Amino acid sequence: MLGFTPDLSALTAQTDNIEMVWHKYYPSLMTGSVDVDTILPKFNEELKLAGMNDVIQEVQKQLDAWRIGRK
Repeated sequence: MLGFTPDLSALTAQTDNIEMVWHKYYPSLMTGSVDVDTILPKFNEELKLAGMNDVIQEVQKQLDAWRIGRK
């Protein structure tokens, strides 16, 4: 996938929300200062609510189009 760069400009609300969730949970998860079994499900749920699935779907759509264009 060298050379592929997704355009997330239409998803700024989702990416902003995802970034806020990321900053809320990532440091404590990476330092081991929280119970992962408790916090990770909350992290994943908040990422979904923030629009992560929309971003994944859009990036996959762009990647599929990019691959077709390279054939």
